[in-house]
Amino acid sequence: MKRIIGPEETRRRAMMMDMVRELGITSASELQEALRDMFAGTLEDMLKAELD
Repeated sequence: MKRIIGPEETRRRAMMMDMVRELGITSASELQEALRDMFAGTLEDMLKAELD
């Protein structure tokens, strides 16, 4: 059974594809590295808040 994709999911997918094109990402490892770099600060702040 095929999953129905709503307008919000379509918008998120379009944003991700725009980012992939803009950054010139050509492989899964490049995407993983870009996401890691993008969210590193946020995740670090969240972990610090948990420890406080």
